[in-house]
Amino acid sequence: MDQVYSFHLVNGRFEPDAAQELFASLIEVKSHFHRSRISQEELLEEDVKASEKRILALEQNLREIQEMIRLARESGSRLDVETLVTIKIVQPLT
Repeated sequence: MDQVYSFHLVNGRFEPDAAQELFASLIEVKSHFHRSRISQEELLEEDVKASEKRILALEQNLREIQEMIRLARESGSRLDVETLVTIKIVQPLT
């Protein structure tokens, strides 16, 4: 049976500049992870393509987040941010 764990990585209200810094940092770390994987010689071509695709998706996510932050900044608003991380321990393939 699989075990599932969930926790809040981020949960709070942020000024636009703080939200910008937070998301830029989170996405940069995740992009760096994928760029590091791509540079590994033993990585399969399908894994390289998956990492490249994920980097592009992360970049698009950041552009969309930046637009929301811009709107919040222009209206003098703050942003409520909640990120739920779910981790599942799965049985090995047999």
